[in-house]
Amino acid sequence: SVLVSASVFGAGEGKYTVQYLPVIAGQYTISVLVGRGGREYQDLISGVDSNPANEEHEFEPGVQRAKGEGFTVTVIPGITHPPSWISSGDALSLSTAGATAQFELIARDEYGNKRPGGDHVEVVLESLSEGSGEAVSGAVTDRSDGSYLGSYRLSQAGAYRLVVRIGTEIGAGAPFTVVVESGPAAE
Repeated sequence: SVLVSASVFGAGEGKYTVQYLPVIAGQYTISVLVGRGGREYQDLISGVDSNPANEEHEFEPGVQRAKGEGFTVTVIPGITHPPSWISSGDALSLSTAGATAQFELIARDEYGNKRPGGDHVEVVLESLSEGSGEAVSGAVTDRSDGSYLGSYRLSQAGAYRLVVRIGTEIGAGAPFTVVVESGPAAE
């Protein structure tokens, strides 16, 4: 059970504005109690909003609720927040030339809630050796569950800078320094 604090402001004519900021995605019950004194002297507002599309919430009698029963609200994750993304896997620091290296990314909002996926993600590797050529793009697979599989294959041993770009921002703890070791000798 998570308790979210709310601020209530009088809007005149018996109307009030309530502001609250839930930061954990999930389902919440909102109980609106009116009256003074302890909880046992307060009445729960019940009914339905006749026009939920507008800014006002006019509750008209309709759905009767038992005392203490509130309204159910589903809080979904916020927009993607690249610095909050999580990355994991040995391929973020070590790889072998000629082999495909893989790592995982988990999409998060700024409060750490896992996002559903659908973000534009790119992986680019640049050699840290002077005059070593162009950047190499990796591949990213969206698993449509908030996780992404990143992969790359480099043919030259050396040190590389791996950048994870989410939309227009670098995120997921990047940049990383990846050491690519020589592969086994061909027979």
